[in-house]
Amino acid sequence: MNDGYIKAYRKTMKSRVFQNEGLFKVWMWCLWKASHTEQWVSIKTGRGFTEIHLLPGQFIFGRKTAAKELKMKPSTVRNRILKLKNMGNLDIQSNTHYSIIIIINWDTYQAPNEKEGHPKRTTKGQPKDTYKNVKNEKNNIYGQNFLSFWKEYPHKVAKKKADEAWQKLEKAEDMTILLPILLGAIEKQAKAKETLKAKGKFTPEWPHGATWLNGRRWEDEIDVKQGYDGF
Repeated sequence: MNDGYIKAYRKTMKSRVFQNEGLFKVWMWCLWKASHTEQWVSIKTGRGFTEIHLLPGQFIFGRKTAAKELKMKPSTVRNRILKLKNMGNLDIQSNTHYSIIIIINWDTYQAPNEKEGHPKRTTKGQPKDTYKNVKNEKNNIYGQNFLSFWKEYPHKVAKKKADEAWQKLEKAEDMTILLPILLGAIEKQAKAKETLKAKGKFTPEWPHGATWLNGRRWEDEIDVKQGYDGF
């Protein structure tokens, strides 16, 4: 954001983030970058443009741009962003074209007063629906990264089983790196299957999402010349 302000609480001085100078700098940068209103932002993706819907506390993240603004190495920015994610300060929603940083509990400490006519907060301090899709095990809400995967996966059955497979994978992999790979594989396999179908060759159905994830099926190769017996 180029104008406005954010709230900085004194208790931040006692936080883990404050103890690390570089991490604190990245954290404050995230707060400054976050949108304070709901808005649509146009970004270039490939040869065209895409309209991105941002909620308060969210912003589009690019490692190279961030590195330039923060005067840090791209790898350093990435590591510190991931550390903030692991600490529960933020979440990351990624696809093949862009990433969105989501400040956790943004409206708990950044929203204006209700007296000014702003949305009423929930008992946890967030406006209704502001971040309803973020994973919350207590409320059994699906994680944002899983939802990004599920949105693109063609065979939408047994969602709960797919989410269970996703959580197992999430414990073993860095999903900020793997998610774009998964989405890219889905797109690539879908195009290959369309080519096979157009040629009149056998085109198998997509498996359940859990099967695709557990079997690491994103690593499958489809030969559009010879046909494909997978799935």
